[in-house]
Amino acid sequence: LRTPLTINFDELALEIQKQFPILGEIASYNPINEGYEDANIFLKTNLGEYVLKIFLTERSQDTINDYVKIILESTK
Repeated sequence: LRTPLTINFDELALEIQKQFPILGEIASYNPINEGYEDANIFLKTNLGEYVLKIFLTERSQDTINDYVKIILESTK
């Protein structure tokens, strides 16, 4: 397993809802099969649609921070 996910996704979805209530209640989720790095999951909630990214265990925190900056800039 390339990502640090150690619980089933139903449990993770409940934890996401608790930790990030601004996202709303998760109605459905589906993996995004394109790509080969990390895990990307499409979330549909009662408040919108989101992509959850679970990073590879080999990525450093600095690399993750840089990656997030690039994603944020590319959406502008």
